Amino acid sequence: VRVAAIISLGLIPDPDKKAIPVLEKYFAEFRKKEEIICAHVPTAIARLLAGAPVADRQRYAETLIAELSERASKSEQWLRPSFPQALGLLTKAEDPHAKKVFEAIQEKVEKELSKNAHVAYFGMMALGEISGTDKPGNGVEEYLLTKAKTQGGRVMTRAWGALALGVAGFLQLSDKEKNYVPTEAVGSGLVEMMQGIKDPEQLGAYAVGIGLLRYQAGAAQLLKCFEEVKDDSFRGYFATGLGLMGYRDAKTRI
Repeated sequence: VRVAAIISLGLIPDPDKKAIPVLEKYFAEFRKKEEIICAHVPTAIARLLAGAPVADRQRYAETLIAELSERASKSEQWLRPSFPQALGLLTKAEDPHAKKVFEAIQEKVEKELSKNAHVAYFGMMALGEISGTDKPGNGVEEYLLTKAKTQGGRVMTRAWGALALGVAGFLQLSDKEKNYVPTEAVGSGLVEMMQGIKDPEQLGAYAVGIGLLRYQAGAAQLLKCFEEVKDDSFRGYFATGLGLMGYRDAKTRI
């Protein structure tokens, strides 16, 4: 019930700004006792601040950056991933605090992967959201593409990088006023990576990322995986990717 209440407070408009102090007080008081419940507080506050003046968003972003910069504690393994997640909701590429947010998240992606992988994974998704508020080809996008194309280290990092790039492209395409077109190098790079990957779980992440980008030049690769991968639970991701990109020629085969 408490989780539902926190989520609800983050979704209900709060013009009188009464919910945020309540949520902040609850977080401060119960973060040690109710870690999993309190993990929903930062994102709830971030949603309430999403349309707020930049000064209000920057204030809470600074709080989250400070939290993220603290040395990781074993007692807050469930709590920490919510910090980058909330930063992604709070931050736009043009914000004065955007560079600081990127640097803070990037540091945790690099340093906490072996300690708390979800901080790194959610961090990359947050960077995808921030990149999606900027024009294609931005620096955050370049960083995520490097992660999606990595050959060593934890291979799931590249899967989350691919998903984050898909989120960025989807948000860019959704901004009808700016008429952005995602960078060709992103779509082609993800398709190229799929050709050398055997793990169906990773392939599914790439398929969804390519679908979010609406990169129809990658449809042939998704159809190939749809027919060759035997596990139906993963084949669903390839069908989803084809649907997201609106590839009409896939209807019959799906």
